[in-house]
Amino acid sequence: MKKGFTLTELIIVVVILGILAALLLPAYNKIIKHAGFKEVASVVTRVKAAAKYYDLKCGLSALPANEIAWGILKIDKPSSTGTDLTYVITAAATGNPALQVSYDSSLLYEYDLVTGSGIKTSDPNTAYLPADLP
Repeated sequence: MKKGFTLTELIIVVVILGILAALLLPAYNKIIKHAGFKEVASVVTRVKAAAKYYDLKCGLSALPANEIAWGILKIDKPSSTGTDLTYVITAAATGNPALQVSYDSSLLYEYDLVTGSGIKTSDPNTAYLPADLP
């Protein structure tokens, strides 16, 4: 008598594993994406604190709305780890300096440094942003 598995049994196991992977992969990707977006709250909080300090010292109207602002605020520009999030300090629609958070070149969130208010855009990916953003 031979011991082992038949080809049919092995194919059935592979098919079952494939079905399980197909069902679980979207949920896994969603969890990973949500975890990557949690860094946004930390970055916004750091920029908010640095902007308050700079405002007391020099006034936010003196803050340039470009890449130099990261150095002036004494904050390391966050590098996106595992996600396609980008952070830019630029001029808001009001003309005030603002922190803009984008994902795949699509604006998700803008935090106005002068007014201290943030606005989520209508992009579907904003659902992954933390609920406690300022």
